[in-house]
Amino acid sequence: MNDASQRARWAIFCKTGYDVRQAEVSKDKASEILQATDSEGVQIVATIPGAVQKRKKAPGQDWAALYAKAHAAGIAAGQACEPVPMVVQQHANMADDASPVVKQWHVPSGVCGFAWVVVKPGTHSFARWCSKNQGAKKDYYGGITVKWVSEFGQSMEQKIAYARAFAQVLHDAGVPVRTMDRMD
Repeated sequence: MNDASQRARWAIFCKTGYDVRQAEVSKDKASEILQATDSEGVQIVATIPGAVQKRKKAPGQDWAALYAKAHAAGIAAGQACEPVPMVVQQHANMADDASPVVKQWHVPSGVCGFAWVVVKPGTHSFARWCSKNQGAKKDYYGGITVKWVSEFGQSMEQKIAYARAFAQVLHDAGVPVRTMDRMD
């Protein structure tokens, strides 16, 4: 039997996730596997005795679609959030809250603040994709800030709702994620 080379066996592993170092694979079979589509190649190599599946290819790691889905979920959550309005008052004596109120403002969007989404570890493939394609940066506390919520003006409550919905979509896809927020 004309055995497949080590290079061909490595190429099979890279394409299918199956370790065929101990399996009997001919040059012709290796060529057939490598010329097949990804799913057909997996089906062919799965029938070879001695082939061991070492890693599962992640189905459809389309990070752009996942990011878009997370963004859409965040927008919907932010729009559905009804922040508690805030009243800001200026007193005659700014050091004395008991002094008469000179001016008063109603802020319907609530308190001001920030929210962001972090993937940790920063070496996760989604974090690397965001760094390359979305301008994501290192987070101060570790990991990569994959989304700084800039939507919804200064409303902290809406930003937090966005960040939590965004993070939930990522979490459901298996991405290690957390949200952070801070009042301004």
